[in-house]
Amino acid sequence: AKDLTNHHILRNITLALAGFLGFILAAWRSLAFQRQTDTNAETHITELFTKAAEELGSEHITVRIAAIHALWRVATKSRKKEDKVAVVDVLCAFVRHPIHDDTLPACQSTDENKDTEKEPSLLRADVQTVITLLGKRWSELNLRREPDLVNFRGADLRKGNFSSMEFPYVIMDGANLEWAYLKEAELEGANLSETNLKGAYMVGANLEGADLVEANLKDACLKGANLVRATLE
Repeated sequence: AKDLTNHHILRNITLALAGFLGFILAAWRSLAFQRQTDTNAETHITELFTKAAEELGSEHITVRIAAIHALWRVATKSRKKEDKVAVVDVLCAFVRHPIHDDTLPACQSTDENKDTEKEPSLLRADVQTVITLLGKRWSELNLRREPDLVNFRGADLRKGNFSSMEFPYVIMDGANLEWAYLKEAELEGANLSETNLKGAYMVGANLEGADLVEANLKDACLKGANLVRATLE
């Protein structure tokens, strides 16, 4: 009877040990699978980023717009902050230095009366797409909007549509925003020094704490704009 009891004890210990080892093996396999999945996902994101960035240089505007949306998808799907920041950097660089496109009409300034509400969007479509994504869909990035992260310094944004978009702390010094539509735009703390805002429609815009030193505000409409703590000279 004693031998039988010992046999049962040994058998139970063996089964328990086998179960424990099986659990360890399953956990290891699951971890290895997850690591491989993460590696594959990162590789896929890197490939998408590289391809989309290259296509921003395409001579076809439809390809460029598709590339912009592909980059945005990379930024929204990636869990890494550095991936999101890299996409924002690339898109901002595109706005500052868009590929020359002879098929698009040049944006010409006019003498339109900006005291009447108009919403022109004659900024080239690919650049406007970037503006709209960054200004209206930022929350999709799950990324804290840090000062100076969005940089449009010196960009040609004539007749761009920024209506009701959020660009707090944006860098736009030296940019050309002639006849741009900025109704109710969120521009708190924005750097707009030496920016050309001639004829810009800025009704209800929030410019609290914005730097407007040496900005050209000729014919700009600022009715109802918040200029608290804004620097004008």
